[in-house]
Amino acid sequence: RKACGKLNKFKIFIDNKFICEIRCDSVIIATPTGSSGYNLSAGGSIVSNDCNVMIITFVCPPDTKIKSMAVPITSKITVKLQKFPDAESICIIDGGNEIVGKEEYEINNDNSFVRFAYLDENQSVLTELFK
Repeated sequence: RKACGKLNKFKIFIDNKFICEIRCDSVIIATPTGSSGYNLSAGGSIVSNDCNVMIITFVCPPDTKIKSMAVPITSKITVKLQKFPDAESICIIDGGNEIVGKEEYEINNDNSFVRFAYLDENQSVLTELFK
């Protein structure tokens, strides 16, 4: 929710099954690669890159029974936000792209892959690009 100072209420579904309703500032969904960034700062776990999971972390929930959970990477996660008349929802994807105004978000793995280049400590990405 864009308006600050009030908790949001979220309903979480995994593969269309209701899991929980929780009040918190926001919800983070991270892959193992993203687990060591904002997810870790919010109290989520660091996950090894060879684990095929997504991490769901709740930011600042007053009820701390559930802080973070791992689900299989093949899961479809649905996050439903309770609509408040004075606020607009916002979904931020990887720190940049924004989706504004929706009340429901579905997150799933699209089976894409990314190639990473590993360089020796004496190499520079720019030097390698201009070879």
